[in-house]
Amino acid sequence: MSCQHDETIDSAKIREQIIEHVIVPVIGDVSGIEIFINPTGKFVQGGLRRHRSDRQKNYGGHLLRIGSAWRGAFSGKDSTKVDRSAAYMARFVAKQMVSQGHAKECLVSVAYAIGKAEPLMVEALNEKGESLAEIVKKNFDFRPQQLSKH
Repeated sequence: MSCQHDETIDSAKIREQIIEHVIVPVIGDVSGIEIFINPTGKFVQGGLRRHRSDRQKNYGGHLLRIGSAWRGAFSGKDSTKVDRSAAYMARFVAKQMVSQGHAKECLVSVAYAIGKAEPLMVEALNEKGESLAEIVKKNFDFRPQQLSKH
């Protein structure tokens, strides 16, 4: 979770407060769970001053969701930005799943944490909602350094 905060608030305090007041009330016991809160440090400036607003692109009648509800855009981002390169990779993988006969339609989702090479989640669903994730994970590498190789 990346949480914008006042410049005067310490990162450790933000982490403590988010865990206590947001995460624990929703999921309960967090022991044994790796939690990332503002993994790049302070997050003082955000919103429209920091990110452009074209949050969705359309591919074949389906929306491609980029980033969160508050940020994320392709505009101004080069292929080194994981939002852009992973979205293109997800589209490529979905097309491969269809062309290889694993699905008639395929939705591929991927989630990253800033500063972590391995995606936190890779999911692929066919038109029936059945998971194709194991096939995708076995055959495609979603680590940021590998995305440009496809």
